[in-house]
Amino acid sequence: EMALSMHPGAAKVLVIHDYTASGLAVRQETEQSLARFADKVELRYASDGPVETLSQELRAMPQNGLVLLLTYVTDKAGRTFTREESARLIAAVSPAPVYTVHATDLGFGVVGGLLLEGQEHGRQAADLALRVLGGADSEHTAIEESRSRCMIDYTVATKLQITERLWPDSALVVNRPISFWNRHRSALIPSFAAILVLTALSLLLWVTVIRLRRTKQTIHKSEEKYRVLFSNITLGITVTNRL
Repeated sequence: EMALSMHPGAAKVLVIHDYTASGLAVRQETEQSLARFADKVELRYASDGPVETLSQELRAMPQNGLVLLLTYVTDKAGRTFTREESARLIAAVSPAPVYTVHATDLGFGVVGGLLLEGQEHGRQAADLALRVLGGADSEHTAIEESRSRCMIDYTVATKLQITERLWPDSALVVNRPISFWNRHRSALIPSFAAILVLTALSLLLWVTVIRLRRTKQTIHKSEEKYRVLFSNITLGITVTNRL
């Protein structure tokens, strides 16, 4: 649903999995989940073959296609891949956008997806363990579905020109460029505050200097006036104090 909402014109989906016991089990669950999309897009599963065969299938994908990566750690020739290696390989070969279901694939060329995270699994397991330790009956503790999180790789999505208005509002966007302000905010805020304070003090000093200069000019003019008066008067002057 997430991928189709971001690619309304998608017509074909290639689902990738390996043919190990776990890979086939994931495919069985996926077939049940994707059955309701059969009338919307053409669904096809990758064949059982070496990685070269998978590469050929990927290269044949149309521009309006999508790739859904479930799990691919072993090919038919017995070669094994880390999640990073398989994600990089598939994303590099496919002309169609690649989505995945595991957070460990993110950052290696896939757009994103509704992703399972090991950290979240650990958190769920810890919550269940705390309930049991707190006295809950373990035999009657309900089995929980793994919680997934909608995540998008900003770099890949923008490279594929997937407009941001199509991204789910709840999506966690990774690899988004950090602005200069956000990167140095902790240093910039006190710096700007210091600059404002120094600017205010500078203005205050400037105003004070201007006033002192004007006062000095006024005193100088007054002194000059009385100096001229005393220098040219022919009569005596008496200065008295009323006190």
